[in-house]
Amino acid sequence: DLIKDKIITKETLEKFLKNNKSISIPSGNPNSAVIVGASNHGKTVYDFLIENGKYKPIGFVNYDNNFIHDEKIFDLNIFGLNDLEKIYKEGTKYIYINTDNFNLTKKISSDAKKIGYKLINIIHKTACVSSTATIGECVFVGPFSIIGTGAKIGSFTKILNKASVAHDSIVGNYVQISDGATIAGNANIGDKIG
Repeated sequence: DLIKDKIITKETLEKFLKNNKSISIPSGNPNSAVIVGASNHGKTVYDFLIENGKYKPIGFVNYDNNFIHDEKIFDLNIFGLNDLEKIYKEGTKYIYINTDNFNLTKKISSDAKKIGYKLINIIHKTACVSSTATIGECVFVGPFSIIGTGAKIGSFTKILNKASVAHDSIVGNYVQISDGATIAGNANIGDKIG
């Protein structure tokens, strides 16, 4: 905040102005998407979107308000949460949400849906997902991962690289299955809570 210490220095004012300046929001197209999470995982999501070609990333959204608007990732702007409505109005209708906080993810998801966004899944082109599997919203499935017959994957869950979820298993919401993990058939992993 600008008046946090009640003394406004030149440096504090410059930082405040730099972080609160308006940045241009690109016009969306029928397949443009915004990535919530200006992080290492966000960069991976960007890569997968580019490789798969179904969606075109137009920028990243940092859910922490302590960032500098001049920063970019892969030459794309980083926006704040307060920019989501403007981004939508410019034509971007798809969103992928990734945070490290269960409650924040729920709030951003709820807000994004109220604006009109459609939540998308990120499934790497080398992943093998059964046609009988059920996948929630904003699910991430990494390279060479397997989702078996009748498996159910909850929303905001990440199945990382080379992980396997066998037949008829249930993986809850907000769960992360780490790289190389193997979940046997008929297993039940509940929701991450809190």
